[in-house]
Amino acid sequence: MDAAKEIIEKIGRHKSIGCVRICEWGCGPARLLRHFRNFLGSETELWGTDFNPKSIKWCRENIPEINFLKNALHPPLGFGNSYFDIVYCVSVFTHLSKQLQKDWLEECLRILKPDGIFYFTIHGDSFREKLLEDEKKIYDKDGFLQRSNIKEGKKNFTSFNSPSYIRNIFLKNNTILEHIPGEGNRQDVWIAGK
Repeated sequence: MDAAKEIIEKIGRHKSIGCVRICEWGCGPARLLRHFRNFLGSETELWGTDFNPKSIKWCRENIPEINFLKNALHPPLGFGNSYFDIVYCVSVFTHLSKQLQKDWLEECLRILKPDGIFYFTIHGDSFREKLLEDEKKIYDKDGFLQRSNIKEGKKNFTSFNSPSYIRNIFLKNNTILEHIPGEGNRQDVWIAGK
């Protein structure tokens, strides 16, 4: 519940969160999204999407006040353009290749209103020390590293994005509202406007 409150507070620094439509892309069993009702009014429309059909089935059966939709590993999502005020994901880009990260960023921005907020987390510099020496060289040179001997989209498939890569390449056409560097085992938080 504290993590959900923290996300709402961070987004709330940049956008009013009353009477909005919010989507958590990669919601899993809605461990965060299910708590949003404790902090937001009933006029807020909540949606969760996930790649795992078992998670979506469980969510639909156990959390009736939130809408859930299964997505594929690749875009698109089943929403029209500019549908959401806020789209967020926590530790989703961390399990995708560079190309899929790019494709999903475009898709999340497509479904976001022009004045919308996109909140996401990634493995940034705080995870650099956990890399092997050869991996550090790639991370430092390219700003992106993936450990790809695991099937993409699975929890053990891991990617790392440096702040300079996110700022200068990944979000280069978007407004960066806030970057909160991770500390210890915490991921970097990025909040961007469309």
